[in-house]
Amino acid sequence: MKAIELRGHEKPISVIKFNFDGDLFFTGAAEKKVNVWRNHTYERIGSFKTNSSVKILDITIDSKYLVTGSLEGTIQVFEVNGGKSIGSYKTKYKCKHLEFSYGNKHLMVLFEDYGSTAANQVGIYDFQFFLKHLIDNNGEPKDDSIPTVCKFSLKEHIANKIRYSYLNKYFYATTTEGLLLKFSDKGELIQKIQAHQGEALAIEFAKDFSIMSTTGSDGCRFWDMDGLKCLRFIKQQVQMNTVAISPLLTGEFEQVKYHCLIGGGLPARDTARFKVILCIYIYILFLKDGGYEIHLCNIMYGEELGSISGHFGPINQIVFQPDGRGFISGGEESIVRCFRFDGSYWENEALE
Repeated sequence: MKAIELRGHEKPISVIKFNFDGDLFFTGAAEKKVNVWRNHTYERIGSFKTNSSVKILDITIDSKYLVTGSLEGTIQVFEVNGGKSIGSYKTKYKCKHLEFSYGNKHLMVLFEDYGSTAANQVGIYDFQFFLKHLIDNNGEPKDDSIPTVCKFSLKEHIANKIRYSYLNKYFYATTTEGLLLKFSDKGELIQKIQAHQGEALAIEFAKDFSIMSTTGSDGCRFWDMDGLKCLRFIKQQVQMNTVAISPLLTGEFEQVKYHCLIGGGLPARDTARFKVILCIYIYILFLKDGGYEIHLCNIMYGEELGSISGHFGPINQIVFQPDGRGFISGGEESIVRCFRFDGSYWENEALE
């Protein structure tokens, strides 16, 4: 299985996102640019020039609007067709994560304070009102002038990511203390569990929301959505930054694959400071490529089926193709890699 490399960025890849129809995908990096690619040909069809480096992005269900967020506190909205910037909204907090609710009525933003406490707040905006406010103010509204529909604090917790659940009923968040938090749609804390040793990072759902997965410093865990019961734990030697669950798990396609892809690697800060000896020790004993491999795992049995090498830095994002027949990954080396599963993936009984 060979990868097609897309070299449209110069800085570490931070986010890869498909539109709802699956014919386009968007890539953002720690630079002032978002690229949009045609999925079937991997042709770059345009770029969006942002005011700040891109931490996170999302696209409306009709692929009409693109929204980007940055750690400088800027939320910027673009028209996808034509690339016109509608405007940017400056806040006094870092924009750590954002995403649309299912149906695109609301835009949720995870804010983090610049201070030493790094306190988190979640702001939920009415997107049509947000859009109208940008247009009425010629794309340059006053800082923090757009009211939220709902706003709540995570108090003593510092979140890495927060996600909408099925039908926008709940929020799930991962924290720097390794916790998994469940909130109501009003921001009330319902449940809190220790999900990982060390940090808890990514959150991903199955296409039908039957299960949820989180990654952290110790590997990847799969959870029951209602009671947050741990169903499977796939241990890894290094930090896992991202997880993707195959859309073929749901059974709506002809073939069923209970597979996931996880990726990460030794963070650069760990190899450059006092942990360098430990990192070298782990590298010699356990790792082939510094942990910079994509791991293909069977969720049903909690086993690793194989690994895909090619990255030479930490992997920040993996997403499955909408049809489950391939995936796209991006990492610290600024290269986006596109894979299509070959015949052995479908014919080998060991990969069932």
